[in-house]
Amino acid sequence: MFSRAIPLILVALSALSISPASAGQREIPSTAMSIADDIVASSKRTVAVVDFTDLQGNVTELGRFVAEEMALGLVTARKGLSVVDRTHLKVLMQENKLDATGVIDPATARKIGQILGVEALVTGTITPFADTVRIVVKVLDTTTARIVAAASADMSKNRTLEELLARDIRTGPTTVTSSTSASPSSSASAAASRGPVFQGGPVRVTVGQLGVSKDNGRAGVSLNVENVSREPIYLALNGAYNGGRASVSLADDQGSDWNLAELSGISKLSPGSTSDKENAFTVIQPAERIVVVMNFSHVSRGAETPAKVFSVSASATYFTPTGHRGLSIGLAGITSPAAER
Repeated sequence: MFSRAIPLILVALSALSISPASAGQREIPSTAMSIADDIVASSKRTVAVVDFTDLQGNVTELGRFVAEEMALGLVTARKGLSVVDRTHLKVLMQENKLDATGVIDPATARKIGQILGVEALVTGTITPFADTVRIVVKVLDTTTARIVAAASADMSKNRTLEELLARDIRTGPTTVTSSTSASPSSSASAAASRGPVFQGGPVRVTVGQLGVSKDNGRAGVSLNVENVSREPIYLALNGAYNGGRASVSLADDQGSDWNLAELSGISKLSPGSTSDKENAFTVIQPAERIVVVMNFSHVSRGAETPAKVFSVSASATYFTPTGHRGLSIGLAGITSPAAER
């Protein structure tokens, strides 16, 4: 196994400190300390930190800076964590043809864990506001892709942060990657869809990616789900009465039937359930975005005429301190990559 030959590199920088006047001030070290405590509490010891992104999943210069500082903070927290050097991480990702930038889906998290032998993966998002920059950090268990720790912090803008924001480097759309998805790495092409937007209460949903296999037998869709309110929300898809699947459907302009084959990135309630237990829902912090990945299979295993336009619908429930709310999410007019060629 390739990972056996790769030693984890513990960056010995305990003699260094971050000046309060520098970008990030005390917020990043403080957040790193909190995250380190939670990682240790979850019995994880080996960690890698990937580039932080904006809410659209694009890597930015500021996101890379925060990731570097977060890795340093985890080392200087003195919690006995082994942190993979980020330069070494990038080299290994390139050698193994894995993308360690942009949105990290469960399948990619597992692959990174297998290659590096790491137990936890630190990811995060950067959101600039008028006078502050919000950092949201998540730690994923690379075995289960579940979140084992999370934290957020607000950094006051200064000249350094403004310069890093100005050097924003977009890497383009990310890819829906999963063992059963229709992705460019298999036999399909994918492209970011444009146009469809759903908003209900504090929940805003846009289409991130649509991939359709060449034989029109499989389709993969990713949805960006954002909390546009100032309070945390708890969201889950409703379960359907057809074998425990989520109430999600995919339709196309050929009138074809598609079955949901795989779902990741969000909780699913049992049919008819309106649980008040927080662990039954996926928590989304203010200004945070999660990515939901759905893979579908064509009922007839493909069609002679490939579909060009798709629509996604889903039934969901969220609750806030004021009570439960139902959502009927609908996104129509999603153009397939084949139709754009």
